[in-house]
Amino acid sequence: MPGAPAPRHSGTSVERTSPSPAPLALLAVGAVVLVVAHLRMPEDIASRAVISPASGAFAAGIAAGVVFWCSRQRDAWASTRRFGYALAALAVVQLGFLVLAIVHQPTAAYGPSGLIDIAVVGIGILLIPLFRSELAEHFPPEDRRDVLADIVLLAAALGTLVYLVMRPDEPVSGWTNASIVVWTAVVMTGMIAWTALAMWLPSPVHVGLCLALAAFGAAGLGFGFQWFRGSFVPGDGLIDLPVGIGALFLAALLWAEPRLVPAEPARPTTRWGRALLTAVAVGAACASLAFVALTGLHHQATQVETSVAIGLLGGAVAARIVLNQITSTRNAEEVALALAEKAAALEDAD
Repeated sequence: MPGAPAPRHSGTSVERTSPSPAPLALLAVGAVVLVVAHLRMPEDIASRAVISPASGAFAAGIAAGVVFWCSRQRDAWASTRRFGYALAALAVVQLGFLVLAIVHQPTAAYGPSGLIDIAVVGIGILLIPLFRSELAEHFPPEDRRDVLADIVLLAAALGTLVYLVMRPDEPVSGWTNASIVVWTAVVMTGMIAWTALAMWLPSPVHVGLCLALAAFGAAGLGFGFQWFRGSFVPGDGLIDLPVGIGALFLAALLWAEPRLVPAEPARPTTRWGRALLTAVAVGAACASLAFVALTGLHHQATQVETSVAIGLLGGAVAARIVLNQITSTRNAEEVALALAEKAAALEDAD
């Protein structure tokens, strides 16, 4: 039944309609198929290589279908369809693994391949306009640079740590090394971007998006750790289940999203999120510098890796300090101008 006016995420009001339970039933079916497939996963690699991506593609496909259905509703978020494209891309990646397992039955664990880089970069490209719309929707122009600077600094700091842990102990080719860098950068930036958004705007939708991206990111890091060591065996519940459950949870969140968003787009109401995010970013950068120095000292990283990491982290910290000074100067000038205008107004009133 039509009720009170409800907003799109962009702030335009439409009539809110009662949600259909059918999408939730489909998502429940996807979750049951995913869990049962992993509970009854066989031991041989050839069978696991077929069952795991098939169940994952089924779950991601249902999630994408529900999100596309949600995007056609009058009260849908303006960017819901973009999330549908990202989930559809995830289903396509799973189908790629399925076709590979059928055409060439694996007899051992999977190892590094350039095809996975194309997949992760494609999904990352799909997530960029989603986060850009969040920035435009919720943050005034003067705040966007600060939140982006903190995200870049934190992604560089934690990404450096993850890269040094993820890289294999034995020497690898330059292509594999570049693949590790790309994988780490995309996964960590996606996780940190929505974590920062949830810290600045701790609304139910943003916290839910943060949890979904965290599930994807944790599974992606675990997958990359095994993949680049040539030890990834399909059917690992620690990797496949978080991805599938995260996709289904994201679809359920977007189904409920219009009923969780207030009448006006949310704006940052507290400053603890900004201060905490900046403090965590700078602290993580300092910890990463110390860790990089120790790995270089004990020859666990090459001289080139150590030099590039130190230069990247040092430059990111310096850029954040300069931007912070610019912001402080601008705020001081605005306060001084406001006080001058107030004094002039009082003189005119007298």
